[in-house]
Amino acid sequence: MRIASHRIGENFLRVWLALVAFVCLLAFSGQAQAARTINSLTLNGSSSVDVLPGDSITVQVNLRTTSGDWWQSTAMRIGSGSWVCFYSPSVKTNTTTTASFAITAPASVGTYDLEFRAYDDVNCNVGWYGYTSKTYSAAIVVSEPTVTSITRASGNPSAPNTSVSWTVVFNRAVSGVDASDFSLVPSAGISGASITSVSGSGTTWTVTANTGGASASGGTLGLNLVDDDSIVDASGRKLGGTGSGNGNFTGEVYAIEPGCVAPAGSPAGLTCVCDNFNRATLNPSPIFNSNWIVSRSGSDTTGKDPSIVNSGLMRLTDNTQNNAKAATVPGIFPAKGNYISVEFRHYAYAGNSADGIAVTLSDYAVPPVPGAYGGSLGYAQKTGIPGFAGGWIGVGIDEYGNYQNPTEGRVGGPGARPQSVAVRGSGSGTNNYRWLAGTTVSPRVDSPSPNTSAAPGYRYQVIVDARNDPTSTSVYVNRDTGSGYASLFSLPNVYASGTQVAVPDNWQISFTGSTGTNYNYHEIGSVRICASNISPPGGGTATGFNAIDEAYPQVLQNFQSGHIYMKVAGLPFMLSVAALDNNQIVTTYAATGNKNVTVKLVDNSDGVCVLDNNQANYCSTACQNKSAVAGGSQTLTFTQTDRGIKQSGNFTINQAYKNLAAIISDGTVTACSTDSFAVRPSGMTATTSANNTGTNGTPKFKAGTDAFSITVTANAGNYTGTPKINDADGVLSALAPATVAGKVSNVFPAAVNSVSTGSDFRYSEVGNFKLPGYAPTGEGDVRLRGIYDDDWTVVDGISTKNDCIARSFSNVKDASGKYGCSFGTVSDTTFGRFIPDHFTLLDGSTVTPACGTAPNAFSYMGQTFGKLSFSIEARNGGNGITKNYADTLATGVVSMVAENNNAGADLGARLDSIPAASWVAGAYTVNTDKATFSRAAAPDGAYDALQIGVKVTDPDGPLLDGRTMNAETTAACEATNTCDSKQIGETTRVRFGRLRLTNAYGSERLNLPIPMRAEYFNGTTFVTNTLDNCTAVAAENVAMPAYKGGVTGSNMTVAKNATAGGTFASGVGRLVLSPPNPKATTKGSVDVCVDLGADTPVTPARCVAATPLNLPWLKGRWTGGGYDDDPISRATFGVYKNSLGRGSEMIYFREMY
Repeated sequence: MRIASHRIGENFLRVWLALVAFVCLLAFSGQAQAARTINSLTLNGSSSVDVLPGDSITVQVNLRTTSGDWWQSTAMRIGSGSWVCFYSPSVKTNTTTTASFAITAPASVGTYDLEFRAYDDVNCNVGWYGYTSKTYSAAIVVSEPTVTSITRASGNPSAPNTSVSWTVVFNRAVSGVDASDFSLVPSAGISGASITSVSGSGTTWTVTANTGGASASGGTLGLNLVDDDSIVDASGRKLGGTGSGNGNFTGEVYAIEPGCVAPAGSPAGLTCVCDNFNRATLNPSPIFNSNWIVSRSGSDTTGKDPSIVNSGLMRLTDNTQNNAKAATVPGIFPAKGNYISVEFRHYAYAGNSADGIAVTLSDYAVPPVPGAYGGSLGYAQKTGIPGFAGGWIGVGIDEYGNYQNPTEGRVGGPGARPQSVAVRGSGSGTNNYRWLAGTTVSPRVDSPSPNTSAAPGYRYQVIVDARNDPTSTSVYVNRDTGSGYASLFSLPNVYASGTQVAVPDNWQISFTGSTGTNYNYHEIGSVRICASNISPPGGGTATGFNAIDEAYPQVLQNFQSGHIYMKVAGLPFMLSVAALDNNQIVTTYAATGNKNVTVKLVDNSDGVCVLDNNQANYCSTACQNKSAVAGGSQTLTFTQTDRGIKQSGNFTINQAYKNLAAIISDGTVTACSTDSFAVRPSGMTATTSANNTGTNGTPKFKAGTDAFSITVTANAGNYTGTPKINDADGVLSALAPATVAGKVSNVFPAAVNSVSTGSDFRYSEVGNFKLPGYAPTGEGDVRLRGIYDDDWTVVDGISTKNDCIARSFSNVKDASGKYGCSFGTVSDTTFGRFIPDHFTLLDGSTVTPACGTAPNAFSYMGQTFGKLSFSIEARNGGNGITKNYADTLATGVVSMVAENNNAGADLGARLDSIPAASWVAGAYTVNTDKATFSRAAAPDGAYDALQIGVKVTDPDGPLLDGRTMNAETTAACEATNTCDSKQIGETTRVRFGRLRLTNAYGSERLNLPIPMRAEYFNGTTFVTNTLDNCTAVAAENVAMPAYKGGVTGSNMTVAKNATAGGTFASGVGRLVLSPPNPKATTKGSVDVCVDLGADTPVTPARCVAATPLNLPWLKGRWTGGGYDDDPISRATFGVYKNSLGRGSEMIYFREMY
């Protein structure tokens, strides 16, 4: 029984469980099939609300039911609060219904989600079909009264002490707003700013202030709201909630400019031009009342030029991709020797930080075509894309960081540097633009999204100080973020990089803006340019038509400011012509039918055609009435497809012109080209009267004195220019055997009928020379011609244009379409022959006597002079040395002359031992201490008034200048102009001399003096030479060749017994012998001599001393024969009378022992 009961209960449980599962399955199936769709939900009519704490919020729901479903109740929950259940209309299946409910905002400030449920059952029960739910994130904002924005009501003011306003917007209507709720925030440089009024109501108020004064660097002025709980809404709720300061708000900032005056710290005397962009359209600018030149590169896909979008700022780029734009400042700013400061405010905002802008200083002579964009910022190059045309420096303000990155073809740099400022140097095409300096900066250079207001507005300054150029030029880059300028970096000498080209004559200043895949708005404001010198723009802007060189790309900026390059006579060229209106190309010109436009080239060398359309007499009737030059007229037919631009056919001008202008007319409108140009000859030839190319014969010309002629003929008619001679080193060359190039004096006259003849040229050197000429070759032909003209093309060659290649003679265009500015001789011209004008004996030439000083100096015949020196130079008519007078060109023979007291007998042959010399570099120099006046075999003289001179004999005729002598005549040669030589130094004495010793006798117990004298022949006999205070005899110069009697070699020697007194006095010397020692037992004698040098004959030697004197000019004739004997005497001891029997010269006494 129990078993059966158990089984019954078990079966019942199984049936019950199955039934429950079935019911659940049905319920699940019903929910899955129910269809309630929430179409929309609004809060007070919007997708979200901003309300006060506890405010009532109307919720409106639109819902559709399908598939047999119902909507009978609704539940809502704000944030994590409690669910609130609402009865809903009993909406049956397949119905769309809108229902409204009222809910209460939370009491606490915050942002809340709203969660919504629509139920099938009443009372928000899950029921058979459950519910549909949806969450609305951040749908409810509960807040106190707050400031929504404080924005500037106008652009930046252009001067201090100006009224400015801010618009203050609250999130709801408020009251209690007055001046005490606001604070002005001036930066450094602003003083005296004050709030002048507060007006408005509800949610929008206006605060007006006076900016006060500004320093020379300007500053900024902001407005902040300072919450003090005085501002309340209609419910009395305080701004930001109860408590001071919780409703504070920082407003926008005005840039306050100091006016158009030089910034603080600038050199004195600067002139400034400014543009604050406080207008609706960009052009004209207040800078010279001229136009900014704006452009886009081919990579720009925006279709927009730089413009003023918001007053006070010029927009360079939108915050879109692929912007590539440039704007060039009106005017010319002198560069070389000038100081210039470029300042501006910079704004980059509302994007994702790329790429940046650059401010460039470029050569005014080159039209401002921007460089590559993206990381190159419109200044540097990229691979295959040139950099900024004529760029000298480009300062980049870089958000993305690639301006300093040496990639994509850029040269130099440390690598990618986001948020940085850097400078790159000069370049051309795709070359250089080298990185020079840079730095990262903080605060950052931009204010990206989500900011949508112009920011940050920092002020930048770029200074180029070229006042010390070409020695050095400095570059400084500064930034002011609110506290005055601080240096970012500087280059004390930009040339230190080694690749920087010279400062040009004039600057043009441009701003470039660039975006790529990333972007920002880029704007500038408050441009101020101050410089030592500033020039208004010249040349005007084309009106009606303009013609430019065919080498230019046919784009607007080129038709506005492009040039016509210099041309070569006989070579064809074309011009590009554009129809212009309001500084734009008229692309619809000839759209309704062809139009004929005449272009005529007229001679404007008289200046009648004024090409500046800012001038009252621009392209006057007198100009328009000029006739075209030969080959200078064409008619162009413009068609619809030309879109306002037409290229001419070939013009060929066969004559030379210094200044041609183009006049363009369609019969209704006539305009002149904004540029004029020259047509030069392709070359010239030269002939000369100095046509002797040999080293002898005629014609011959004295250097620097004799004139010769040169005739130059240009190979194009109408040339009236003035050729020049280039005699610079390396151009004029000497012809062998000459080696030194001289100079050519005088100049050519202006050509008549293309021929110029100068007849008064002179050459400074000796020999022959060449002025080179070359047939012009390719574009690199800078070979210097000896005869040339580089002034004819001045209208194109001036530094502000560079419409031809300076210092080039090329008749072939370079890559930019330009010929060389210069032309010259096409073949060499040789000149000769040239000889010295005269010879000059240089001051300082002298004969120094061997003994004594003036007036008592003298030399012995055969004795070397103390010094004989002289220099002779071959000179030109300007008294310059002719250095080529040497070797075979030096035909002058130098000879010596000598004459005593104008006796008429040339003693020059007696001057001996003068070393041979030759002409070296135009000079003949002798400087010797070996020269002598030779000693004759028999005595002669004395020559106490001897003049020694020099003579030059040249078969070509030049003479020694300042001649004073003629040794062969007694006549006064200077009076009779018969002098042929010139004296060297002062008149001197030359004497035939001898040294004489006299016999001596004396006691064997006393010293024995031996008389010794220097004598000279006075024309009759030998006398003591009282001028001789030079000859000196020492004991070692004395010999004792023979002894007799009691005087022997054992008791009498030179070393033991001889004493010499050294230098003579007034011709008298001293020689003393001491008594024999040991004493002689008998009387005796010794022969004493002075060894003056080698004897003749050499053997047997009569007098041999320990040290010979080597004074052969003092030898005498003591033994017969010639004057070649050493002096000798006999000294006798113990004898008191001489051998002649005369009495003793002295009485001797002695004691007797």
